[in-house]
Amino acid sequence: MYYHEFVAKLAERTGQDKVTADAVIRALFDPADGIIPEELALRREVSIQGFGVFYTREHAAREGRNPQTGAKITIHAHRRPGIRWGQAMKARVFS
Repeated sequence: MYYHEFVAKLAERTGQDKVTADAVIRALFDPADGIIPEELALRREVSIQGFGVFYTREHAAREGRNPQTGAKITIHAHRRPGIRWGQAMKARVFS
């Protein structure tokens, strides 16, 4: 589903116009100033009952290899976003 289709579907289901639906989606998910990315940047979890829990994973620095040359390289410590799916979501999608 493309973004504009997502906006249209949300507007239809909630009885709102597309502008309002777009604003809601951006308020939640926009990487620059959305609520979920903001909380993840602060290393806090965001739990949506039944859907899942958004969280960040810490990865320690480690040694790796350049696949083209085989030379050793250092992979720096970093964080990655993750999600643990809720039971209702698992039941709907994964069964």
